[in-house]
Amino acid sequence: MNGAILITPTADGAQIVGTREELPLPAAARHLCGIAAGEPVLLAALPRQNRIVVHPSNTITAVLADLHSRILGASP
Repeated sequence: MNGAILITPTADGAQIVGTREELPLPAAARHLCGIAAGEPVLLAALPRQNRIVVHPSNTITAVLADLHSRILGASP
């Protein structure tokens, strides 16, 4: 599965940044994006929009494989 999780601040949000500055990702959101518990993810900050995008590792792998194929002139 490919996808991303978009995190935006809200005054009444159910998730909060913890004392160790961690941000829990709800299991349902992780499942929809194919993120297993403990799996590494890429966080992309969008400071002007006050948002964070969480990209699962399988999405990053696919994007990089496609990029490398294009750079090398090969088909994916």
